[in-house]
Amino acid sequence: VIINIKDLIEQNGSHYFLNRRHVIWGEEQFFKVIFQPLSDIKKKKITEVIVISIDITEEIKAKNKIEEALNIQDEIFANVSHELKTPLNVIFSTNQLMEFYSKDDSLEDNKEKISKSINIIKQNCYRFTKLINNIVDISKMNSGFFFLYLSNENIVDISVDIVQSVSGYIKVKGLNIVFDTNTEEKIIACDPDKIERIILNLISNAIKFTNANGSIFVNLIDKDDTVEILVKDTGIGMDKKHVNNIFKR
Repeated sequence: VIINIKDLIEQNGSHYFLNRRHVIWGEEQFFKVIFQPLSDIKKKKITEVIVISIDITEEIKAKNKIEEALNIQDEIFANVSHELKTPLNVIFSTNQLMEFYSKDDSLEDNKEKISKSINIIKQNCYRFTKLINNIVDISKMNSGFFFLYLSNENIVDISVDIVQSVSGYIKVKGLNIVFDTNTEEKIIACDPDKIERIILNLISNAIKFTNANGSIFVNLIDKDDTVEILVKDTGIGMDKKHVNNIFKR
């Protein structure tokens, strides 16, 4: 501050201000410091300097939040446009093939292919739904409207139902899925929908990165005060350098 005042006097300036960052009791604080000189009319020299410090911490934090929100929004849009392209292209190309059969009057001759095409469209519609749900959840989290709706449930039954719901699809992919638990019943307070979303996302990743004839293992371990659910696979695994990115967007 003394150096700033000295510079102001030497340059005979009209005013001077700067933003300063301080850490007070472990918290960031921001101040706008204004230097307003008072001059002697006769000598036209600065005789006094009034220093005014204004706390602008809230404004700076709000500005940072807006910038962060805009960056997140740009990142989400970029990811969304990339992620939605794949199922959209698959649906579009499959639809074109079915349209070709329709115009060629060969629907009956290609009944098996059409049946497969319908399943492909259905699977990619599910992918769309999953992506949209994830996008909605991200928006809710960013705006503070993401809530858990807890109820007392048997987590073993929930996990078994989830595994059974995808077993047919996994079999079609040429993979095996194995569920194992060290308890038959464990009542916990949980949000069944969110648990399902998490486990399905993990299984979906396991399917994506596991070669044919590979296996996916879902293990539930009762640890008295907590329950641990593990999803493992015999796929390519993850490079150690990417581990820190697991919980990023």
